Amino acid sequence: MTGRPACESRKRIVATYPYHDENGTLLRQDPKGFSQRRPDGRGGWIWNLRNTRRVLFRLPTLKDADVVLVVEGEKDLLTLVGLGFVATRNPMGAGKWREEYSGQLAGKDVLIFPDNDEPGQKHARDIAASLIGKVASVRVGRVPVGNDVTEWIQTGATKTNVEEAIKAAAIATPTDSSAGSTRLEDWSTYLLVTDTGAPRALLANAITALRLTPEWDGVLGFNEFSVATVALKAPPWSGGEQNAIGQIMRTV
Repeated sequence: MTGRPACESRKRIVATYPYHDENGTLLRQDPKGFSQRRPDGRGGWIWNLRNTRRVLFRLPTLKDADVVLVVEGEKDLLTLVGLGFVATRNPMGAGKWREEYSGQLAGKDVLIFPDNDEPGQKHARDIAASLIGKVASVRVGRVPVGNDVTEWIQTGATKTNVEEAIKAAAIATPTDSSAGSTRLEDWSTYLLVTDTGAPRALLANAITALRLTPEWDGVLGFNEFSVATVALKAPPWSGGEQNAIGQIMRTV
């Protein structure tokens, strides 16, 4: 070992998070509660990163994925992986996203699940601003219960609940006011949900969805003579299937 901080010499490592390049080569480790380290080429560690390439966590697993979930912490990432999702995070957590990470997600549909605090929300906006124009799509999901994905799952949320949150996630778009900022078209925060965060089968939710979602703007109108709601143009189903709004409509 080279350069290990003296204050850490008597501590015990309880978990390590390895970072590999696209080919599976180990670049660095983030021991929980310790300084970051890199291989020294002789079976030991150098306790600094110096010129080590920065990569996303679990980078080799992202190569063949169409949809990638981005979270703030390793705990949430491993929770989602355990449910069968492809997920990643940037080293060092909130506020530490680097532009080169966006290139590692090129061509992907990216869904960001931020923590429910101001640093987490800002982190999500920063990631979205960096990704726009570099990936196929960027959306920002909402954790309806608890502070993060793991707390949400611990309350009883299932893989199906996560999939529903992904479908209802806000589309991130650039704002006109300043470079690097984003606007989230998030109508889903107004929905009435169950304890696990799933939309409730209520007429009120259907009305909220129709009023607030941009893709439904101008689709329906009210005929005062027949006193009925009429379709003004074709509904915005995607790929022949109903989108998240259509699914809510089917439940009421």
